[in-house]
Amino acid sequence: MDYRYDTILLRYGRWALDGTRCEDVTTYLVLVKETCEGIAQDIARATALIESASSSALWSPRLQKDDRAAGSHLFSITSQNRRDLSLPQRRREYIMLARRKLPDQYATWNRAWGAPYGRRWPSAGTPLQKLDNFSAVQRIRGPFAFQDNSSTRAYEFPWAYHQLTDLGPSRIVEIGGALSGLQFVLAKDGHEVHNVDPFFDYGSGNYDVDPVAEHASLNRAFGTNVILHKSTLPEADLDDQFSAVICVSTLEHLPPESIEATLSTVKKLMAPGGRVILTLDLFLNLAPFCDRTTNVWGSNSSVAWIEDLLGYEMIAGERAELYGYEEFSTEDILSRLDEFAFNVGYPQMAQLVTFRAS
Repeated sequence: MDYRYDTILLRYGRWALDGTRCEDVTTYLVLVKETCEGIAQDIARATALIESASSSALWSPRLQKDDRAAGSHLFSITSQNRRDLSLPQRRREYIMLARRKLPDQYATWNRAWGAPYGRRWPSAGTPLQKLDNFSAVQRIRGPFAFQDNSSTRAYEFPWAYHQLTDLGPSRIVEIGGALSGLQFVLAKDGHEVHNVDPFFDYGSGNYDVDPVAEHASLNRAFGTNVILHKSTLPEADLDDQFSAVICVSTLEHLPPESIEATLSTVKKLMAPGGRVILTLDLFLNLAPFCDRTTNVWGSNSSVAWIEDLLGYEMIAGERAELYGYEEFSTEDILSRLDEFAFNVGYPQMAQLVTFRAS
């Protein structure tokens, strides 16, 4: 199979391919060629499986170990392998702004699930283009292919996932999960997942699909049962208690009064010892880096203020890298920009923090 290099270049950006920094064009094109060949091999294997197996084969845990390893970004992995990808033990993490270089376990997780953009659709003329079963198409593209994502999600999604790897099957709420893939990955792990999202327009335009119908279609494709609540969290019909609340870059889109109402509801839903796992965009074109306070996406929310609203213990966080704390220095952050991950299309970084409910 032949793939156009410019498509691969556009997909992975000018400088980085799987976290590898290339200092010259020759080295880069060698990596691109190797990537193309690897994708072609995986597509050939996937095509064979589609032709010979049932409609759910691509998500079967009975795949041979060698098949999972060779085609890891086309197939799911078993629960045992997921545990192998986790951090060796729970520990406080002191990197709280997403870094430019991904840790190895995050890169592996992204390849396994096709995060953060989903898997690239094959070029015209390949056997996969002729598939009539849309669920098979969804499984091949993976759970992250159906929601636009910032490039910093390449760090945020695996970071959030690894905050939960020592939990057994639990009840989890994702705030603002929309049609993104993390909810389905967690459900595949055996968690009871509730996705609460009103599907408001936060700056990128309206959804061009019916989100409820699309979400149901993704549940069918991935063999999951994520429960969708098309509402804000304060208005959602949720009961009992939850072991974790996850919110990936959503709070910064809300006005202060909505953040207060959302976090007040979080406190009502949390089980003792439960975790609140947050990522928040940090915009370089807003205060505290300049006088401007809002942009099309929202505002920079003070993590110190969020901690005060929750009243919970921070168990993963470094105040010097989280906006709102006295230890946070704009001069220090700006002097270290080469360390941090940036959104490709907008001046935005990602803050990471976890709190534990009392």
